[in-house]
Amino acid sequence: MPVALQRVEGSKIQIPEDSRIVFIVSLAQAVESGDHCLYLCMIEKIMADVSKEVLFAWDGYAKVAPAQEKQYIL
Repeated sequence: MPVALQRVEGSKIQIPEDSRIVFIVSLAQAVESGDHCLYLCMIEKIMADVSKEVLFAWDGYAKVAPAQEKQYIL
């Protein structure tokens, strides 16, 4: 099932509807570092909706759920 998206006012991008916090950024510079790239960005806009629950990706992004749901055995 695809993630429901919403448009961001003043931008061409879309974000997940249930986002609690979103950073709208523009790429300032990409730097190669060995076998990785470091992307340096300028934050254009920060948006938050505290009525949304904080969600995390689990199982390789196969599931999105609150952090409290995951229990670890030590």
